[in-house]
Amino acid sequence: MSGFHRLLIAAVAAVVASTLAGACAKVPPRLDPTPGIALTADLARADELVRAGCYSCLTEAFAIYERLAAAESGAGVAHIRAIDTALLMAIRERELGLGQGQARRRAQDLAESLPVVFDYSTYLDIVDAVGWKASGVSAERQDSIVGGFRTVNQRFNGWRTTLLARAPGDLLSAYALTTLDCLYAYRLSEAKQQPWPLPDAAPPILRFRRAICTGANAADLDALVKDEPRLKDAYLFFGERSLAQGRLRTGERQLTTALEAIPDLMAAKLLLGFVAFQMEDFEPARSQYHAVAAAVPGQRDALLGEAKSLSYLGRPEEAIAVLDEIVRRGTWLQGDAHYWLAWNRHRLKQDDQAMDEVEAARKLMPMDPNVDKLTGLVALARNEVERAEREFRAALQHFEGRQARDCDTGYYLASALVTQKKWTEGAERFTASVPCYVQDEAEARKRINEIMSADLPDDRKVRLTAAKEKQIGVLQSQQARSAYNGAVAYANLGDKNRARPLAERAAQHPELADLAQKLLIRLQ
Repeated sequence: MSGFHRLLIAAVAAVVASTLAGACAKVPPRLDPTPGIALTADLARADELVRAGCYSCLTEAFAIYERLAAAESGAGVAHIRAIDTALLMAIRERELGLGQGQARRRAQDLAESLPVVFDYSTYLDIVDAVGWKASGVSAERQDSIVGGFRTVNQRFNGWRTTLLARAPGDLLSAYALTTLDCLYAYRLSEAKQQPWPLPDAAPPILRFRRAICTGANAADLDALVKDEPRLKDAYLFFGERSLAQGRLRTGERQLTTALEAIPDLMAAKLLLGFVAFQMEDFEPARSQYHAVAAAVPGQRDALLGEAKSLSYLGRPEEAIAVLDEIVRRGTWLQGDAHYWLAWNRHRLKQDDQAMDEVEAARKLMPMDPNVDKLTGLVALARNEVERAEREFRAALQHFEGRQARDCDTGYYLASALVTQKKWTEGAERFTASVPCYVQDEAEARKRINEIMSADLPDDRKVRLTAAKEKQIGVLQSQQARSAYNGAVAYANLGDKNRARPLAERAAQHPELADLAQKLLIRLQ
């Protein structure tokens, strides 16, 4: 049943009610569902935009319907189509995480202002049953649907029966039905029912809803965008798919396309922050995360991303302010927030506070090797050497359990050992750190080659390459320090044969050359 037919039935019902009430009763206003000829072209334009289905198309169509509804000659059909379009927009806002959208409120206001009564509660309830895309809204907004599960359980069958009857001739009902069948597929499975099949000539808006069902059907989306290029909404899902496949630059371009079409699409902006962070381009990452956090108060992923970016940019005070906000809001990402608070407190040499924070992180992330490692570093700074040794050993064990390695953990474990004059294991640990850092350097050089061959703006290549060259300098310094400290440990054991080649290796680095040469003289 189309919006036109629903309106006509409501208008007829109003006339019947008026007749039965008697001649002296006031006749209620009656909508004329037939548009004037002059409005037909505008209505056709708006209808075509709705069928196209892009969010900007729906927005444009809604504006046309609202304008026409304000004109007396077109009030009937335009008013009802404005409500339908607002409801379609409300569902799309949830699909894309457009938490700032007001389409649901607008639809309800328009429905309540109809001169004749038509019950839109089913459609409004279905909108409320659609979950928000997590990356575009706060965790509180995302979880707001949880309280509505009882309503879904009680009314699902009734909703679906109503929509099945209306869907063949009513686009709003067809979209709502396709949405329910996707989100609550388990209910269909339990009842041994099949999803409503799309008509052979289904418009793009319905094909889009089916294509973005759980997991997003890549082939269907690809074909759909070729048929309807205006559906830039799809590029959010294209971008997510590319990032999942490790194609950062491709995903970045796709997300940018989505954001250009829908400037308020915070889910795309959040992922662009992730892309920049993964590329170790921390200033742009911070900018994207900050924009999301400002637009969506309480978006924890954005707050954490901004804090981590600020941490790597060497701005610990600003990072701490953001992290304190996450802790103040509570519930989500608390372990990460306490970890990064400890990380920044340690950089500021506030090690007593850092220890409190890292202990709080451990309660929530007890098997995280980075928590163990940071606890060890803070313990070393507090001259708690035995504890530092235990923490670094636990970190290595947890890294190995994740099939990962961390050169710094081995290096600092060696430092804790030789501080306690455990020369043998300390010497072995320092020696093992040298090839570990060499491997890290090789990976950094490989990354530079990837940056230079990537489809990136020249200024961005220069910035990323410079950061990697700086990292390589640190890794070379750590190789020399590991070699020198290993040589000293072996020298203290009286093992000159093992000490000498390490000292010679350290002497090749300008920072350690003088110390290494003095050690070599002692070893002669």
